Amino acid sequence: MNKVGQNPARPVSGPLAGLRVLDLSQVYLGPYATFLMAKAGAEVIKIEPLHGEPARRRGELGSSATLPFCMLNANKKNVTLNLKEQAGRELLIEMVKRAGVLVETFAPGVMDKLGVGWSVLHETNPRLIYGSGTGFGLSGPDRDTLAMDLTVQAMSGVMSVTGEPDGPPMKAGPAFVDFISGIHLYGGIVTALFERERTGRGRLVEIAMEEAGVHTLASNLGLMHQNQAVPPRTGNRHGGLSLSSYNVYPCRDGHVAIICMGEHHWQALCRSFGHDDILTDPRFATNARREHAADG
Repeated sequence: MNKVGQNPARPVSGPLAGLRVLDLSQVYLGPYATFLMAKAGAEVIKIEPLHGEPARRRGELGSSATLPFCMLNANKKNVTLNLKEQAGRELLIEMVKRAGVLVETFAPGVMDKLGVGWSVLHETNPRLIYGSGTGFGLSGPDRDTLAMDLTVQAMSGVMSVTGEPDGPPMKAGPAFVDFISGIHLYGGIVTALFERERTGRGRLVEIAMEEAGVHTLASNLGLMHQNQAVPPRTGNRHGGLSLSSYNVYPCRDGHVAIICMGEHHWQALCRSFGHDDILTDPRFATNARREHAADG
C-alpha cells in the first residue's frame, strides 16, 4: 500500500481522526469529498483499477496534467483492486468490514452489477455509510444519462445564464459543479456520521450533480418567478440588472471587478476616485438611474 503526501511520523489529528474511508471515486467530485475528509483527519484509502483512474492517466498528456490528481489525492493511501474479478470483490468486502465510509461515483447500477452495491455492503457492515455521487441521481428519468461537469452545467441551467446577451450559452471557467457536488457529498456523509452516533447504523447518502448546480441559480430562479420570464444573460453585470456599479471594467494595468451593494459603497467608490461631483449628478442619484446609465 502506497502512502502519498503524508508524513508518517506526524500523528493524525482532526475531527475525523480514526475514521477509515474507502474511496472508489474518480476525477473530481468524489476525490474532492474524500480530500476534505482526509484534511479533517480521516484515513482515506483510494482504490483504483490496475490501469489507474482517468485523472491519473492524464499524465500521458504531460506531467503537469497530473497536478489536479496529486492535489485531490494528497494525504490518501493507494491500493489497486480489480473489481471485475471475484478475488478483487472479496478483498473489497473484507476492507468494508473494517471501514466506516465508502465513496463511489460510478454510473447508477455499476456497483450492483459487480455484486458490491449498497445493499450487499450494508449487510456486510450495517454501520457503513455509503456515499454515491452521480450526474442525475440514482432514480428518476435521467438516471442513466451519462454526466460530466460540462453537460451538467448545460442541463442544470447554469450555462443558460452565463455569457453575453447576444452570445451563446457559456460554461463557467472551472469545473465548479464537480466541486460543489463534492462539497454536497462531504456534507451529506458528515451528517450521516452524526446520525450514526445516535442510531449506530449507517445509511446510503446520494447526491446528484444537477441538483447541486440548480442550487447555484437561486437569484436567477427568483428573477424568473418575479418577472414570469427567463432572465437574459448579462455578462459580468448583475444577473437582475439591479445593482450598479457591478461589472468588470478596463483599467490601465488590466481589469478591475467592482460591486456596490449599497449607497455607501457607491459614495465611497466615487470619493476614492476623486469624483465627489458625481454624487450630486442627478443622472447617478439612485441605483436605478446608475444601472440605466450603464446601458448608455
